[in-house]
Amino acid sequence: GLIASGLYRKTRRPGYRMKLRKMYKALKKMLSIQGCNCRDRCLLLKAELVSLQGGKLPHKVLGAYNLAIQTALHHGQVQTAALGCELAGEHFLRSKKEQHIGNFFQRALYLYKDWGCVAKAEYLQECRSIYIDPMSSRVSRSSMPHNRVPQQVLLGPTTN
Repeated sequence: GLIASGLYRKTRRPGYRMKLRKMYKALKKMLSIQGCNCRDRCLLLKAELVSLQGGKLPHKVLGAYNLAIQTALHHGQVQTAALGCELAGEHFLRSKKEQHIGNFFQRALYLYKDWGCVAKAEYLQECRSIYIDPMSSRVSRSSMPHNRVPQQVLLGPTTN
């Protein structure tokens, strides 16, 4: 589903958007029938759908990504939360909503490091360095107990 979302953004071919919607519905159905533990991924796909539709409604996009991220963190899915933060940062970068960009990329960087994905954290820091505070990017996995997420990561970005 996330691949379809990315391909739709690149090509604007409606088939990819339909594939994303189809994958979201399939995951949602699986969630309701089997009660699987994929709620955070389902919410992330929903956030991507809202992102594709939500150019005029940034508060809906913000709410959808925050719900996906917070649900992932609640279930201990740090990697999904990190991906959600990165995708939200990319959405707001494309939308030129600068008040949200840095916050999401900063959170993604912290969460990738907390998850232990050093290569992804370094890549994000290299590609989006102008949006990441160099002082706070020094936070390492060893400086904080595992599964202990700081309050600023749990809170959604400010809307000021």
